[in-house]
Amino acid sequence: MLKAITFPEAPLKFDFNIDEVIKFQSTDNHCKTLRTFMDTGNEDCLKKLPVAFSEKAELLEEIQGALAIDKRIIVSTDIAKKLIKKHHLLYHLGETKTYEYFRKIIFCIGLAGFCAQERKNCSVCMEYLNLPVAQVSHWITPIHPRSRGETKTYEYFRKIIFCIGLAGFCAQERKNCSVCMEYLNLPVAQVSHWITPIHPRSRGSIDYMFFEGTPIFALCDNATQYLFAWITPNKSTATIIQCLIPIFSQCPFSFLIMDNAKEFCSNEMLLFLSDFNCQPILVPSYHSKSNGCIERHNQIIRRGLQKNVELGKSLDESLRITLESHNLDKTRKFYCNDTHTEEFMHNRYHKYAIPKLAYYKRKGNKSDKYTLAYIVGELGSRIFHIKDNDEYFAVARDYVHMSVPQHLIDADVSLHDTIITDQNWVTDNDDTSTISVANCDIPDDVSSETDIPNEHDILDNKTDVSHSNDDINPFITLKSDSTSNCPPEQSFIYANNTINDSQEWNYIKSHLKNETADDNICNNVNNEVLSPHSLNLPSASSSPISDLSKSFDSTTGTTLYSDTDIKEFIKASSSDIFIFCDGSCPNSKATSSNVIKGIGIIKLKFKEKVMEYYKAHNFLSGRPTSARYEVAAVMISIILCQNETKKAITLLSDNTYSLEPIDRPEILSKYSSDISQAQNKLWKNIDSLMSVCTMRDIVWETKHFKSKTSSLNKLVDSLAKGIESKITKAVDDVKQNWPDFNIVEKELSPAHKRYFTGSDV
Repeated sequence: MLKAITFPEAPLKFDFNIDEVIKFQSTDNHCKTLRTFMDTGNEDCLKKLPVAFSEKAELLEEIQGALAIDKRIIVSTDIAKKLIKKHHLLYHLGETKTYEYFRKIIFCIGLAGFCAQERKNCSVCMEYLNLPVAQVSHWITPIHPRSRGETKTYEYFRKIIFCIGLAGFCAQERKNCSVCMEYLNLPVAQVSHWITPIHPRSRGSIDYMFFEGTPIFALCDNATQYLFAWITPNKSTATIIQCLIPIFSQCPFSFLIMDNAKEFCSNEMLLFLSDFNCQPILVPSYHSKSNGCIERHNQIIRRGLQKNVELGKSLDESLRITLESHNLDKTRKFYCNDTHTEEFMHNRYHKYAIPKLAYYKRKGNKSDKYTLAYIVGELGSRIFHIKDNDEYFAVARDYVHMSVPQHLIDADVSLHDTIITDQNWVTDNDDTSTISVANCDIPDDVSSETDIPNEHDILDNKTDVSHSNDDINPFITLKSDSTSNCPPEQSFIYANNTINDSQEWNYIKSHLKNETADDNICNNVNNEVLSPHSLNLPSASSSPISDLSKSFDSTTGTTLYSDTDIKEFIKASSSDIFIFCDGSCPNSKATSSNVIKGIGIIKLKFKEKVMEYYKAHNFLSGRPTSARYEVAAVMISIILCQNETKKAITLLSDNTYSLEPIDRPEILSKYSSDISQAQNKLWKNIDSLMSVCTMRDIVWETKHFKSKTSSLNKLVDSLAKGIESKITKAVDDVKQNWPDFNIVEKELSPAHKRYFTGSDV
């Protein structure tokens, strides 16, 4: 049996004095008449009341000794105005949202007018409402982050101001917004909801975001859109568990959507979720089809923090106000299972008795063609579980094509005339779901480089694979480890909250604060404890891409995030010159001609305390892609150092696809020799440039630094996008964070253009 329990996560606050309300009601004629009707039931006395009171008299009740209609306490106009004024000074919300909040807790004739009048009396809000027509273009800039696009911005302003060319101003402001332009060319399907949650606390999403270098952990309920957020000292499993314990102790989530970050996939995190019978769903990072909800709420938090910090509030106070203003109307009923209930956990995975042939796009929108594979199951209503040779993927329905020619189906039936059983798989009739983990000790002689490759290390030579700054990867590789000799007594059954090896349990509990995560996790949803061989999953050693699956050192544990990290790295490095580069281009087949595509480069000479920055735009012919401009940025960075001799140079970028060949000559040789490889011409030029560097005794090193978390990365990103206002602001930020350096703008030599001649480059 399901039991409904009310959890007032955003309680309706009675900030007014109830004695003052009772005193008002004792003297108000309307309240006296309502009290008489409540005591006697005589409907004749209602004829003298306003319609607002008489038509809802049947909903009359008493709350804390005061009269209330439809659970809304009747208050005077003076009390209502005080409440509205206090609320507006705290949140500065619009009149509509203010009215929607108060109409749920108080009953007062003329409430909507009071909300509108309070906003007009607010000096902060009126600062924007009474600007002259000539200043309207400057007005849109601070308001734009609150809107979604040019149409909504225009619809908002056309109701309050009159200005010729208003629509053009709104459109131009969105084009100048780096946040909007980053997502402008994404397909419409990528911003749709992934799976509709059944009820509140059935499915949640967690993620980390950064605001001015400070990590913020966010949790969103997909059903109610209720938002939690915490400012954390670091990104670690122990910190996440400390944040989630109060929430899960009240009412745990049934499913939790998270990306494949190490702090989310660690054994400690999975054990914590299993204690509350919560099933994790791992999805790729920055994949809006699956975890777009939490990504959108991250932007809500970011906009709220920016607004309140500009008003002079601290970061903690800004976060509190942002969450309160967002969660004002998020009071809901939560459904919890009783102690012995087995019906609450809804089974989301369905295993096919016989696999079905289908076409799917392995890389989502980045794949140019479909690949033939087998569908072996379904996860929820939006995800197919696909087996391609010895690899398993979870792919959204948008990237699966079911119309397979009949002759292929007949040929497959003749080859596979056996029926696959449902053993070791979750079916629709199962009561619970479990996750099994093979937690085995790794021998000392096994190198860490034999671990499962991460998503940056998976390269496909036959398709145009490019890693952008925030790579969208619409599939999940179900990984396995090579610990097939794991004894069964060391396996953990999460859903049953049991563990066979108490010593191992105590060991994990005692190391809860350890920030390192265990990558050897089998991310398969099962109903039994399975070994890797029972699922026949591919290992790193047997994978056809294992020769390129070494961990890329620049992205594993050594990523630079803030300016402080970069300064410490430069001081500890033996390099003479540091090159920061970035490329920008929307990944769309129909990229607009008015969208700026380019590169940005910073050349930092540490000993001379000089920082030079360069930019170039729209210099590549043919179809532009983000990968081409990222590789071009690396190539121009090498060209800028051709005149150096006997120097050690470090190249820093936020794109691993363009960095890795510089650090690994075997990959560079492969890319430059394979004519089917994307950017083959550019890689050939880089290969020849690296040969010149070798003759000049130039030693190259690479380093990965996080996108948009430091002032240097923001500057190269702004240079690549070519927005002058953003460049000016970014340069000012760099001067503030690097006061000892002389920052100079330089022009690229026309000689670099000869490397980009020909339409096939």
